[in-house]
Amino acid sequence: MASKATVHAGTDYVKSLAPTVRERYTNKLKVVSNKDPYTLAANDWSTDVDLLPAVTYPDIVNYLVHDTSAYTLESLKAFKSLEAYNYFVSGWVKEMKQLRENGFCIVTAKVLHSQRLSAPPLQPWIIAEANGTVKSAHCTCMAGLGEVCSHVGALLFTVETVARIRDSMTVTQEKAYWLLPSGLKKIEYKPIRLMDFSSAKTKKKRLDEQVHSHCASDHQEKTPPCRPAKVTTPEMTDDELNAFFHQIQICGTKPVILSVIQGFSEAYIPKSLDKKFPPILTNLLDAECFDMEKTELLQKCSELRRNIFITAEQASQVERVSRFQASSKEWHQFRLGRITASRLKSVCHTTVENPAQSVIKNICNPTKFSTAATRWGCAHEKDALERYKMEMKTLHASFSIQDSGFVINPKYPYMGATPDSLVSCECCGNGCVEVKCPFCLRAGKIEDNLGSKSCLEINQDHKLQLKHTHQYYYQVQCQMFLCERDYCDFVVWTEKDVHFERIEPDELFWQEISSKASVFFDSVILPELVAKFFSRSAVKDNTAVTAQVQASEDFICYCQKKYIEGDDVVGCDNDNCKNKWFHFHCVNLKRAPRSEKWYCPTCRKLPQFKKGKSNKKTSTL
Repeated sequence: MASKATVHAGTDYVKSLAPTVRERYTNKLKVVSNKDPYTLAANDWSTDVDLLPAVTYPDIVNYLVHDTSAYTLESLKAFKSLEAYNYFVSGWVKEMKQLRENGFCIVTAKVLHSQRLSAPPLQPWIIAEANGTVKSAHCTCMAGLGEVCSHVGALLFTVETVARIRDSMTVTQEKAYWLLPSGLKKIEYKPIRLMDFSSAKTKKKRLDEQVHSHCASDHQEKTPPCRPAKVTTPEMTDDELNAFFHQIQICGTKPVILSVIQGFSEAYIPKSLDKKFPPILTNLLDAECFDMEKTELLQKCSELRRNIFITAEQASQVERVSRFQASSKEWHQFRLGRITASRLKSVCHTTVENPAQSVIKNICNPTKFSTAATRWGCAHEKDALERYKMEMKTLHASFSIQDSGFVINPKYPYMGATPDSLVSCECCGNGCVEVKCPFCLRAGKIEDNLGSKSCLEINQDHKLQLKHTHQYYYQVQCQMFLCERDYCDFVVWTEKDVHFERIEPDELFWQEISSKASVFFDSVILPELVAKFFSRSAVKDNTAVTAQVQASEDFICYCQKKYIEGDDVVGCDNDNCKNKWFHFHCVNLKRAPRSEKWYCPTCRKLPQFKKGKSNKKTSTL
C-alpha cells in the first residue's frame, strides 16, 4: 500500500493498493461490469440528476451504521455535528456526476481536504441501487480504504438532498437546486464581518427550512414551515414592571438588573462610595491631566490634596471591614495609593526628583505574588501568635489580643498600616504585634544566623534587638503612630526558636520619616494617581521627569509649590539649575549646609559638579 495518506486516482491507483484491499476493491466493481470510476473517461459520466439513486436518510443510516459500523447510531442521530455533514453544508462537495450500469448507479464527486486545503481534492464514489440502497463505497483517503469516511458521508448527504429536491415540486413547478450549497473552488480570505461562523447544525436547519418552504409534495400544496408561528407577547405596563421589580428585590439575592433601575439601584452603590467609607484614591485618575506640564499638574494635585481626608468614623469602618486582610477586597482597595508601613523605608530612601519606579508601582499598582517565603510566613503566622499569646498571658493581667484590619489615621490620611494583631493589658496598656517567620531560618536558631541580611543584631547590652536601620523598624514605628499604640511587640518565630522584643515609639524618628512620606505623597504619589505622570514618563524613557520644568519666581523646588516667606530653603550654586531653590525637607536637609558651595541632587550628577561642595545662599528669595 502506498505510504502516503492520499493516493491520486488514475490508471495505476488499483495497482498501488495492498493485495487484500485490491481484491476487495475489484469485487465491489463486479456489479457494475468492472467499471472503475477512477479510469472512466469524462464523457462516460453525466450530470443529469434524474440518474441519481433515491437515497434517503434511512439508506444512509443502514449503510454507515448497520453495514459498515463505522459510525455509531448515536452519532448518526446527531449527524448535524458530524464532520461529513459539515463538509456538505459548507460547500466542500463539488463536481458531482453519475452513470447507470446494470441497474446500479455510480456517483462520484470531489471533496476538499479538512486540513490541506491546497492539496488536490479527494475522490469518493458510491454504488447504489435505483431505490437508494447503498451497496458499496470508496475514497482515495486512508479511511476510505475501509469503505467509509467523512468524504463518503458528505457525498451521501449531498445525494440525499439533491434527490429530495428532485422528487418534489416547487411552487413554480421548477426544481430548487439553487438551494444546494455551492461547491467551493477556492478558499478565499475574507474580512471577519463577511465570514459565516454558523455551525453545521444551524446550516442544516437553515437548508431544511429553505427546502421545505420552496418545495411541495404531490399530495399537499405546500409543506408547513418547520418553525411554529412566533407568538407576540404584549409589552408590560409600568405598573407591571414595578411589581415585577419589587418581587425580585425581595427574593433574597441581588439581581443585576435592579442596579440600573431608578428607585432600586441605591442598594448597589459600592461601599467605597458610601459616606461611611473614604474615597478610593485610585479614583483620582483624570485623563484630562495627562497632557499637563509638571507645574500645572502639581497645582492641580495641591488642590486635590485638600480634599483627601478621613473621619474617625470612616477610619473605624475601614479597619472593621478589612480584618481579613489579604482575603478582603476592601483591604486591597484602601491600600492603593497610600504609603503603607511595609513600604515606608523604600519611600524614605528614594528621591522625589527621580523616584524609583518600583516604589511607585508597589504603592499605586501593586501586584499579587506568592513565593515559598510568603507562603511559609502566612502558614505559620498563627503558630507564632499562639506562642506569643501563651507567653503574654502568664506575665500580663487581663491580656487580650484581636485581629487588626487596615488602619488609616485621620492625621495621616495618605498612609496606612496593618499590624498582625492588636493587644492590651492592665499593666502595659494598648499595643500592637508584628510577626515575622523568616523562611531562611525556618528550622534554625535565630542567634546562629545573624549577619548583614538579618533584621536582628546584638546590642551593647549583648541582647538581640531589631536593627534601627531595617525596614521592619520603619514598619513597627509607623504601626504604633498610626494605630496610636503605646508599644509594638516584635516577634521572630522559627520551628526551633522565638524572639520577643518590645519596641517603644521613637518620636524624633517618626517626625523625620512621616515628613518625608508627606513630601513623597504630594510630589510623587499624587501626580501618579491623578495623571500617571511617572509611569508614563518611564515608558517614554524620560529619566529626568522632575527636571524638565523651569521654575518661576513664585514656584520653587521639586515640589513646585509657591514660596512662602519664612520657608527654609537652600539655593543650588549651578547657575543653570532648572529649579534653583529647594525646601530643606525636599532635599533631606535638617539645617543649612556648611560647605562653601551646594548643588541640588540633580545637578550633583553632572560631571562638572560631582565633587562640588555646598554652601547655603540664603533662606529667603
